[in-house]
Amino acid sequence: MIPHDSAAICLYDPDSSELRLHSFDLQYRSDLEEGALFPLEGTPEGRAFTSPQAVIVRRLDPEIFPAPQIRHAYKDGLRSGCSIPLIAQDRVLGTLDMASPTEDAFNDEDAGLNCDKEEGTKWA
Repeated sequence: MIPHDSAAICLYDPDSSELRLHSFDLQYRSDLEEGALFPLEGTPEGRAFTSPQAVIVRRLDPEIFPAPQIRHAYKDGLRSGCSIPLIAQDRVLGTLDMASPTEDAFNDEDAGLNCDKEEGTKWA
């Protein structure tokens, strides 16, 4: 179990070549709706999907993840997150995503991951 304030599942949508939000539990105010699309570039979700490795964002920086959805999440108050690829039979289906309004809310031990270090953002 990973402690979190909000959680979501995004699945790959081959028609749009993006990740589509299918299920979420947000504990913060947002205009985000089920069915929202997240690009594969400029988002932690996209990086987790394409790598396919877990992405831990210890301090959300819209300059590192410039997609409009991430800038919007930052304005909504999110400050850290964790995106984990959902893999079945060697195929990446989407991502499991957690977020928090607290910086550095996720760490390697919480997620059970080995993460490389990069200033401002950590990803495995």
